[in-house]
Amino acid sequence: MRASRNAIIVAAVVAIVGILISGAIAGYAGRGRTPLSPGLDGTRATALNVAARRIQTSGADAAEFLDSFRAGEPGNALNHYLLAAAYARRGGWAAATAAMQDGNRAPHCLNYADPLPFVRDRTAVSIVRTLREEFEDAALSRPGAEAGKALHEGRTMATRIARAEPPSLYALEAGVSLRHGIAQATGNLAQKAGEDWRTDLARQEEKADAVFLRKVRAERQALFDTGGALHPDRLREKYGLTEADAAALAAGEPPPDADRRTQEAIAAEWDAAERAAVSRLLSQMPD
Repeated sequence: MRASRNAIIVAAVVAIVGILISGAIAGYAGRGRTPLSPGLDGTRATALNVAARRIQTSGADAAEFLDSFRAGEPGNALNHYLLAAAYARRGGWAAATAAMQDGNRAPHCLNYADPLPFVRDRTAVSIVRTLREEFEDAALSRPGAEAGKALHEGRTMATRIARAEPPSLYALEAGVSLRHGIAQATGNLAQKAGEDWRTDLARQEEKADAVFLRKVRAERQALFDTGGALHPDRLREKYGLTEADAAALAAGEPPPDADRRTQEAIAAEWDAAERAAVSRLLSQMPD
C-alpha cells in the first residue's frame, strides 16, 4: 500500500514538473527573451487585421461579419470595438454604443501581433483610431443623452486601446489621440447644452490629453525616427545588416539577409525598449 502511495506521489510530482517546464518553454520567445505577452500570436494577428480590413473594403456592411467574428473570442475587447466602428460609420450609434459597452466589459484588450515586433499589422487599431471624426459628428447631430452615452463609452474604449497588450507605442498614441478627440467632442456637446461645469471638465481633459499626446509622440520619435535606438539605420550599423535588411525593417517586414539569431536579438532589444517606453508613459497618463 505504502509503495503504491509513493508511486502515486512520484507520478504527481513528475507531472507537475513537466507542466512547469512546458509552461516555461511556451512562455519564452527564445533564449534570452522575456516571457511572451498573451497578445503575441501571429495567426490571431492575421485574423484580427483581416477582419478589420473588412471595414475598409465593405464599410458599414462589415457589421454582420464582425458580429460573427467577435463571437469567436468575446473576451477580447478589440473584437467588439471593430464592430462598434462598423456601426458608427453608418451612424448606428445605439448599436455602436452597445458594442463598445460589451468591449469595455471584456476582460482583455489584445491587439494581437507577430512575436517579431518589426512585423506588425496596425490595421485594427488604425480603424478604431479614425472614429474620432464620427464621435465629433455624433456630438453635433445626435440627441444629447445618446451622444453623451456614446462619448462616455468611447473614452473608456480609447483608454483600453492605449493600454492594449502587447505594449505598443502605436496603440498608445492611437488611444490617446482618440481620447483627445472624444474630450473635444464632449466639450462641444456640453457647451451646446449650456452645461458650463461639464464643458470646463471636458476642456480640462482635452488639454491634459493634448499634453500627454505630445509626450507619447516625442517618445516614439526618440525611438524610431532618425538617430533613434530602433531606427533601421542604427540597427543596420549595430547588427551588421544589409541595406535590404534596413529597407525591410522600415517597411515592417523581416530582414531577409539576417539569420534567425540576429532577428531574435533585434526583437529582444526592440521589445525591451518599447515595453519600457510604454510602461513609463502609462504611469503618467491622465485619468
